[in-house]
Amino acid sequence: MIMKRVIYLFLLQLLCVAKLSVAEESSFAVVDPDGPKDLSVYAETMPMMYASNFVYDIADLVDSARNGKVKLNATKAITKEMMMYFSNNSLDFRWPERDGISFSDIFEFLMANKDGVMSGRSKEEKAFQEAFFEDMTRHQGTSDGVYLATYRSIHQQVSCVYGVVKDTNEKQIILIFRGSITGKDWKSNFKILMKDMRTPKLIKHKFEKPLNESVTVHKGFYDYLFDNNNIETQVYEKIRNDIKPLMEDGYSLYVTGHSLGGALATIVAFKIAGSKKEWIPRPVTAITFASPINGADDYRTAFEQCEKDGLLRHLRVVLPEDVVPAIPPFVVGKTLKHVGINLRLARKKIVTHHSTLSNTVSAIKNSIFKPVFRATHWHDPVTYHNRLTEAADDLKQMKLNDLYQDTSVVSKDFAQSFTKLRVAESVPQEE
Repeated sequence: MIMKRVIYLFLLQLLCVAKLSVAEESSFAVVDPDGPKDLSVYAETMPMMYASNFVYDIADLVDSARNGKVKLNATKAITKEMMMYFSNNSLDFRWPERDGISFSDIFEFLMANKDGVMSGRSKEEKAFQEAFFEDMTRHQGTSDGVYLATYRSIHQQVSCVYGVVKDTNEKQIILIFRGSITGKDWKSNFKILMKDMRTPKLIKHKFEKPLNESVTVHKGFYDYLFDNNNIETQVYEKIRNDIKPLMEDGYSLYVTGHSLGGALATIVAFKIAGSKKEWIPRPVTAITFASPINGADDYRTAFEQCEKDGLLRHLRVVLPEDVVPAIPPFVVGKTLKHVGINLRLARKKIVTHHSTLSNTVSAIKNSIFKPVFRATHWHDPVTYHNRLTEAADDLKQMKLNDLYQDTSVVSKDFAQSFTKLRVAESVPQEE
């Protein structure tokens, strides 16, 4: 089977994300007035959902081509020479005077290989794909300003997979992590050990020892990003090198992923938001889906400081039936903690709460009472996509910046700190 997911629907939606926000006016950005627009939760979340699905599916297609499972036809934008080069190298389309390969060109490539990528599909799947191609043809023009800059999957058996998209229409750089696929991925998930990670430089002075030196995170996730002996250049360093040339004034940075990808996205967003790199726009926004827990109490404290200081926003989307976000709840001598604002999507109810309102009792409750049947179904990104779609009307009435000041979502102390920051940032500075 060439691809596990339905790439085409997600690609279509990723190319049309601008439609979700055209009618919503910009308001206030926490630190940078030219940063993320004050959009609805739906307008910010759905493009990240499509991106998280897309990163799974493009990996399947690229891997199938590299392994000879499908023969691909060249196009004007994606030539035979390019395909030969990328068969043994990471996909990097950031050539001189170019942000990447446009999604219009990617669609043209898919159309040229329509018969190949349709093979092995059921009758129902083929009918769905045909409908996709018709829709894609009608909407192709909306993708002209969206580019795939890099896609790192060449070492996927020993390293994590991620891609970087530049959206010149919405002025966004989107870093996308793929979730668990390989044995190495699952081994990292269940490496229930902890590791010290240096406290980000922009907040370390606000703490005493030992928190001003390091925080405690999940070792498996840390190793994938910062200490992988199987690769020459660590992933975190690659990510910064991939993003920096794409960044322009007025752009915002989003980080997203599903499952393992969500955990990696959370840690990277925290680390990069708190760094002293002046080219990084703040706040960095992390929107994750089905993420497992990735740190301990000290990590949560430092993460919340980044949020208070307007360096970071994090929306963590979960389904109450999904067991993965509840693991691992404990390691020897440590209780692990989730971070950010939890958007819990039950069938008939949406619950939002920030880490400042969480406690051990609720963590244990959420860890135990999970359905064991159809576990993969509840964790599937398609199920998450459907649940978000069902909740669209309610999510369009919410704004992430507003949730950070709502005392039913965050603690009163946190809301007061966050509100003071917004007021301070909005006051004109004297010359």
